[in-house]
Amino acid sequence: MKKVLIIYKIYSDDESTKGIYRKMLEQARSLERMGAKVDMVSLHSKGVQLDGKLVILKSLLNEGKRRLFELFDFYSTLKKLENLEQYNVIYIRYTPLSLGLLGFLKFLKKNKPNCKIYLDLPTYPYLKEYTGLRKIMAQMISLRHKYLKKYVTKIITVGNETSIWGMPVVQIKNAIDPESYKLKNSLYVDGVIRLILVSTFWHWHGIDRLVKGLIAYNSTQNPKYKIYLTLIGEGAEVSKIRELAEHPAVKENIFFFPSAYGGELNQFFDQADIAVGTLAVDRINLKECSALKHREYGARGIPFIYAGVDLSFDGKDFVLSIPLAEKDVDFALITQFYEKLRSNEVHYTPTAIKARVNSELSWEAQLKFLLD
Repeated sequence: MKKVLIIYKIYSDDESTKGIYRKMLEQARSLERMGAKVDMVSLHSKGVQLDGKLVILKSLLNEGKRRLFELFDFYSTLKKLENLEQYNVIYIRYTPLSLGLLGFLKFLKKNKPNCKIYLDLPTYPYLKEYTGLRKIMAQMISLRHKYLKKYVTKIITVGNETSIWGMPVVQIKNAIDPESYKLKNSLYVDGVIRLILVSTFWHWHGIDRLVKGLIAYNSTQNPKYKIYLTLIGEGAEVSKIRELAEHPAVKENIFFFPSAYGGELNQFFDQADIAVGTLAVDRINLKECSALKHREYGARGIPFIYAGVDLSFDGKDFVLSIPLAEKDVDFALITQFYEKLRSNEVHYTPTAIKARVNSELSWEAQLKFLLD
């Protein structure tokens, strides 16, 4: 039996990273279904966790202490974990703002020379995500990446690169555990289009494009549909979006809710017609995205829209791909898409949509190479 250790430098008790934490849990469950024994390392405001249990106590409630620990001490602290030599495979979600990764990898290889180490880059290139001092630090840390190839078996990425930092790449697609998501259960309402977006509010999600587009649509004379938008989540851009939503043309049409997950979201999807995905990845110098929320939407059987390219869904009849551009979303495209869905409701039921979501979107399909 292969023994796998998954390492995510994220907090299980932080609202902003709960979606990523769920991803780790789904990956672990999927690998276990394929016969592996899996352990998971993550963070908590009280220290380091192994499989959800605190094993190294460290107060990380203070933002300053948290930042310092993440930058300087995270990987050195992991050397204190017991029985690291038992693992055949180590899967690390890479975060640019951490020192000590190279030393940790050297430590792993010394104790288990034959273990395979995979480094997962959630975004590449990633420097566009940072500004100011954080960007300078990420650039400085990246100068040591040329030494990683001594220890890393392969890089994992959702992009098209075949080599990164002199190391071979495994190209995957973001995936889900399809059975973890309840099919939506709702009926259309004549004259009404209900949109839903579940997100952490970052500028590259382009929610401002959507709100401005709705303002333009509602400002036209006698718009054909009453359109409502439900926004669920928190994040750096939420105050900006709330300010935009105060516009008289949309003030009564946009609803904000705090972050919700899993079953908490069922009631929201049951009252929605179309979901909204990522709309502005070009702001971080990307043209393609492999957003988890797109996969979750598909698993729930709800049609959705996104901007740019998502190779898992491009060309599917239950999605609408709109152009990447620094301009308002054209709601004429959304109303036309809605009318297509209404014209053949049997073809676009949640059950029918989920049946057309390829099996390649499961973590079993994407991660089976780890156990080869």
